[in-house]
Amino acid sequence: MATKLERDIEILKSDIGKFRDHLGTMMSNMGSMSQEKLSETRDRMKSAMNNFGSAAHNRMSQINESVCSRCGSAVRASREAAARKPFTTMVISFSAGAIAAALIGRRNHG
Repeated sequence: MATKLERDIEILKSDIGKFRDHLGTMMSNMGSMSQEKLSETRDRMKSAMNNFGSAAHNRMSQINESVCSRCGSAVRASREAAARKPFTTMVISFSAGAIAAALIGRRNHG
């Protein structure tokens, strides 16, 4: 099941795809347009680009807020767990460091 963050990213990808397709269509049709029509199309494209930029910025801001909120929750939870069981936290940290050092040492010597 997709999370809200994954859905927002998919919507943003879809919007970018639609914008790209629309831009391609407009560029291919420009050769047969009059100067007045080109000017009108240019203004519409500027407006569409500004609207798309605003929508993308808003979506990215929402995604950023969601990620920051989740990261903050994870940090708080890990700090609370470390405060409740400091010895266990120290043993786990030491073990993880020893394993990482062994893996790095093996890769450098192997």
